[in-house]
Amino acid sequence: KLRTFGSNTDQTQVVDALPGKGISGYYYLTKRPVMEGSERVVVEVRDRYRPDRVLRRESKGRGGDYEIDYDQGTILFKEPISSHDSDHNPIYVVASYESQSEGEKYYVYGGRGAFRVTDRLEIGATGVTEEKAIGNYHLLGTDLTLRLPRKTVLKAEFAQTRGVFEEDGLFSWHSDQGWSATLESEPLEKLRVSGYYRALGDHFLNISAADVSRGTTKYGVDTTYQVRPDTHLRVRFFDEQDNLNHITHRLVAVGGQTKFKKTKLEAEISNESSSESYVPLTTSRTPFDISQETPRDLTAAKLGLETEL
Repeated sequence: KLRTFGSNTDQTQVVDALPGKGISGYYYLTKRPVMEGSERVVVEVRDRYRPDRVLRRESKGRGGDYEIDYDQGTILFKEPISSHDSDHNPIYVVASYESQSEGEKYYVYGGRGAFRVTDRLEIGATGVTEEKAIGNYHLLGTDLTLRLPRKTVLKAEFAQTRGVFEEDGLFSWHSDQGWSATLESEPLEKLRVSGYYRALGDHFLNISAADVSRGTTKYGVDTTYQVRPDTHLRVRFFDEQDNLNHITHRLVAVGGQTKFKKTKLEAEISNESSSESYVPLTTSRTPFDISQETPRDLTAAKLGLETEL
């Protein structure tokens, strides 16, 4: 499979992630004016432990769900957007749109190719270049998908970017790399295992991915064992390191859930720890900074009972 595109335009793509505020609006976009009809608005519920992990996603439609002022760059919803759900997971408004600049037109072009080597192995490559007045942005990547027995799927990706950064009031160009790997498997009939690893350089920049935090190393494992059709045990572990802001965050949790008739019982024991560090308002962690919410060291037990009367 081969795909390619090219455009000569004075428009640029922008992706904004705006935390829900418990109100209908206004939610202010970072660039304006917005090209009419170019926006895609999605409300996402993200994991409170890992904001880069999307739990639920709901697309919104203009007119039925929200109104937008293209000149002012504001969105007003018909209903309030909560800041958190009932499980204290944060909610974000993610808007992807195009904004018109006042400068001259530039070229944006790229392509993607994928080759299925065998029924189990597929490799691909992606390249994108966006020309700018101060220089050209580049993204090059290669990926691999390997399917093995026992419903095992391994995905690996490597990418290199070149982008501009503002440091001490000056703009400078940097190149850096990023690695990512995920594994999902059912080694036993009732056992499911998933794991991930991601390492991004301090100057890695993907302008289309709002939740990619540069300068971070993240890895974790999630295991579920089904004891009976209505009973399962779960073990979770993750470790995250933010090299730019000198922050660490770790979680280990063991729990289970069972159902009988109209009653559901769940229990969990966890240990969560993080390092304390000052994070400025403008940072690589914006807008998914949870450093003020993570505990320095916490051991907790949770017991839940739900029944239908």
